[in-house]
Amino acid sequence: VKVLVEGASRAKIVSFTDRADFHEARATALAEPEEEEVEIEALARSVVTDFENYVKLNKKISPEVVGAASQIDDYSKLADTVASHLAIKIPEKQEMLATLSVKERLE
Repeated sequence: VKVLVEGASRAKIVSFTDRADFHEARATALAEPEEEEVEIEALARSVVTDFENYVKLNKKISPEVVGAASQIDDYSKLADTVASHLAIKIPEKQEMLATLSVKERLE
C-alpha cells in the first residue's frame, strides 16, 4: 500500500504509538522563522533557474515539473517541491525537509 501525504505545516512529533492496525502520532506545529523577503525572493529565483538546468540534464523528471515549480509563490513549498525531485538519498532529503528556515532550504 502506498500513501501520499501532504503536510499543512511543519511539525514536531511529540508522541508516537505503533498499534496493531495503525500508527498514531501527536505533533505540535513549528513556526518558520521570520526572514528577509528580498533575500528569499532572490534565492527562489535562483533555485528555479538551477532547477530548470537540473531537469534538462536529468531525463527522469518531466519538464512540466519545472513549469509547476516556477508557478509556486510560497517559497517554503517551492523549496520542498524542488527537494522532493532531487536525486539525493532519503536521509539528505529528510534533513532538508526538517530544516525550518526557508532561506536555508533554498540555499
